[in-house]
Formats: sequence, structure tokens, C-alpha cells
Amino acid sequence: MFAPESLDVERLAWVIVVYLNIAKALRTIFIELYYQLNHLGPNDPFATEEIREEVDTLRFRLLPLMVLEGLLAAELNEGMKVTGRPSFVRSGWQSYTPSDQSDANKRTSRTSELAHLGARTLANVADDITKLWAHAITRFYIEKRKIPLNDSVPQYV
Repeated sequence: MFAPESLDVERLAWVIVVYLNIAKALRTIFIELYYQLNHLGPNDPFATEEIREEVDTLRFRLLPLMVLEGLLAAELNEGMKVTGRPSFVRSGWQSYTPSDQSDANKRTSRTSELAHLGARTLANVADDITKLWAHAITRFYIEKRKIPLNDSVPQYV
């Protein structure tokens, strides 16, 4: 009520969080699918070149969104680089207070640009996310609880 502009910045940060969660879920799904594909027996119904090619094609098509994961995590970490698997977000990111108005404007602009980039990228790959989520091998390993996903992932897809 007293600082409505701050809600705009926080709203953008939450958009970034949603996009980051989607990218992390995709990475988790692909890591597990490749693990399972590399450990299939010769008589397994998923041990076909066709399945492997479909998974490879979906991974290639979804790479633009997964590449954004590091940028999204860095934005939530106030530009701090995260090495290795960019899967953590600094606690307290919601309470970020810039040192002056110029910093606040730069951060808002950068966050806004990243949110727009994420939105465009997500719009371009939405059908591929749906295909991955609906693919028989993904459904099989999700139902067998072999793919460790956050409880909220189904609401994103």
C-alpha cells in the first residue's frame, strides 16, 4: 500500500522463480531419462533407437530454456555467479534492497529483460515441454517415482 512500485519488482522476481523452476525440472527429467536409457536391458520396451532419438530431439529443442537456468539463478542471487549446478537461490532474495535508486532501476530493468526473455523462450518451447511431459518414457518413470520432481512441477506443464 505504501510502496506499490516494490510489488512490481517482487512480481518480476517471482516470474523469474517460476521460469527457474521449469528449467530445473526439465534438467532433472533429462538427467534421469538419460540415466535410465543408459541402464536398460536389451528386452526393455524403451530400449529402442526411436525412443532415444525422440528424447534427444526434445532435449535439443528445450536447450534454450535450460540454458537460461544459470542466468535466472544469477538474477535471483543478485548477479552472483553460481558454479556447477545452478540450483540454489540465496535465501532472502525477496528482501533485496538496492543501495540507491540507480541500482534499483538497473536491477528492475535487468529483471524485466530477463523475464521477457524467459517468457519468449518458454512460449517457443511450450509444445516441446508438453511432448516431453506426455512422452511414454517420461510418464513411466514419473509414475515409478524414478524422477525426483518438486510437487509443484505438474502445475507448470
